[in-house]
Amino acid sequence: MAFAVSFCYSAYLYGSVPAVFTVALAIAVWLLYRLISLTEGPRKALAYGVFFITPVLTYSGQIAVLTGFGGEGASLPWVGVSFVTAALALHIYQKKLDFSTLCLNILQPARMDSGPVALSNAPLARLRVRRVKVYVGWMVLGVFFYTVLATGLAPFLVLKDSTEPLDILVFSFIFELYVYFNFSGITFFVFGFLNLAGVRTTLNFNMPFSARNVIDYWQRWHVSLSGVLKDIFFKPLKPGYFI
Repeated sequence: MAFAVSFCYSAYLYGSVPAVFTVALAIAVWLLYRLISLTEGPRKALAYGVFFITPVLTYSGQIAVLTGFGGEGASLPWVGVSFVTAALALHIYQKKLDFSTLCLNILQPARMDSGPVALSNAPLARLRVRRVKVYVGWMVLGVFFYTVLATGLAPFLVLKDSTEPLDILVFSFIFELYVYFNFSGITFFVFGFLNLAGVRTTLNFNMPFSARNVIDYWQRWHVSLSGVLKDIFFKPLKPGYFI
């Protein structure tokens, strides 16, 4: 149900063009994974290769780096590619990529805007009044962040072209807030919607501006991507990991 509703919403919002390249790429990667999944070296090499597809696409000009300026430079056929490749890389690295995970998790239309590992394999929970109240609240908060706060800050982004010191300072502060309200608004809505449908979902932003230091800030900002980086890059660097 969650997949069908989010697919219809994405089709209404963007049309039929978005994510066609992303979906085709994900299916091709899954087929390649099926061929080499039993061999650890090639499988992990594939995981790292898939993770770096997004930087390659960015460098070649096929997609634009996320700037927060209303999707400026976005390429609709590649919608969600950064989150999909990160999710694919993690599942390949952990040898947990099956076809149902590919279709219902990694290519979940709502998840393409929320983060790379937003869904878990937890069983569906019964719909209760308390759950409705909690997760509808998250959806309302997400809509408020995205449509009111982010939209309200958007006019001030013209300061990026100014060379005045005060304008640069104000822009740096407003831009950080704009990116947060814009992206977290989307992820809060997706978090509420999917959990309301009974699908366990990671809360992608955990009050990052209440962090006590840079490390704490990073752990609270874009939690799902941090999890990918931790599992496939940082953990293997720990002493004794391969012993």
